[in-house]
Amino acid sequence: MVNLNMIKVSNKLVNKDVLSSVEKNRYAIIENWLEPEAIKQAKKEYEICLKELPLHAQGEKFQSIDLRKSPWRKQAIGSRNGSGEPYSQLLQSTYYCPENSQKFPVLNAIFSRIVQVRNELTDMRLDYGNNLECDEFWNACRVHHYPQGGGHMAGHRDTLFPDLLKDFKIPFLQIMVTLSSRGTDFHTGGGYILDHMNQKIYFETNINPGSLVLFDGNTIHGVDDIDSNELLDFTSMKGRMAMFVNLYKKI
Repeated sequence: MVNLNMIKVSNKLVNKDVLSSVEKNRYAIIENWLEPEAIKQAKKEYEICLKELPLHAQGEKFQSIDLRKSPWRKQAIGSRNGSGEPYSQLLQSTYYCPENSQKFPVLNAIFSRIVQVRNELTDMRLDYGNNLECDEFWNACRVHHYPQGGGHMAGHRDTLFPDLLKDFKIPFLQIMVTLSSRGTDFHTGGGYILDHMNQKIYFETNINPGSLVLFDGNTIHGVDDIDSNELLDFTSMKGRMAMFVNLYKKI
């Protein structure tokens, strides 16, 4: 059984005031959302995937139901990613099914909590996206890993996700949890958003790993080159890692 007590959730998460902060500042950060032990165990589980799962090409297709059997690890390189306007990126993403919690209990427990937080803040059913048979969208629970040697994502606004959700009257809220630490997992570059003064706010500079970050689709965000002076290595745990739970349209 997963010890959910190791996953620290701030009381602020159930307070809609956090949405006022997103509207006012373009983003909100809830520090220390995860206990250090939860981060440690989540990264251990991710390392298993890194070592055991094959790395699929960006164009290889998979269905959400396939994740019930095993996570899916894929690379995302180039500017044509199928998620709206083109922008340069270099990373690998591993997709998980929170219902399949036997091998990756901590990762999947954290994903489930993030989904609940997102759905509560957007007035959705708390488990929306988990029912692959009935819900129009599914929870794309994944770890984005930007490897040392130039992992990056050019600054951009989210356009595809908000447009898809708008047709179903579902609010869009980008929500992520940081897993990496500057100075330990990587040294240069990092995830950022632009504030109202168009100044870069680096996540890993100002907050500890395990913090919850929320922002809307109109906020420019990206990942500056991670340790570009190192050799690129998709098998190393080095680099920047973050967890996401976007809603994907069923196909």
